[in-house]
Amino acid sequence: MSSSWQTPLHQAAAATFEELALLVPIDILDDEQRAAPLAPGMAVDFEGPFRGTLEIHVTENVLPGIAENMLGAFEAPSADEQRDALGEMCNVITGNVLPLLAGSTAVFRLHPPRLVAAPTPGAQAEVAFGLDGGRAEVFLRATEAAA
Repeated sequence: MSSSWQTPLHQAAAATFEELALLVPIDILDDEQRAAPLAPGMAVDFEGPFRGTLEIHVTENVLPGIAENMLGAFEAPSADEQRDALGEMCNVITGNVLPLLAGSTAVFRLHPPRLVAAPTPGAQAEVAFGLDGGRAEVFLRATEAAA
């Protein structure tokens, strides 16, 4: 399952960073980007033809830029606004990747974004991008088939 999910996750995440956050994701990370710690992230659980979670984490220095670009802000958004922007990024990536995996007629129910302290292990697919001097990591995990 994981190898077939990698490309759709990469496509959905890269397009969302470009179109929603106005950031250009780079596939090659330098040593500094790789070493930078990830901040707490956001996760969206979903149910449909299969159940799972999409999770996104970014480095601290990338989070304000995501929120500023999404909100069109000239000043640094508050910590709550930054977290909300990351939650919306997670929501949109989830909404974009699921039709790529299950087909455009599949119906999924997305739960509200929730805060996660660190990446949860067990992802079937994951992507990492260099962004504005930091990085983003996106993880996709299926837990079980829906009943």
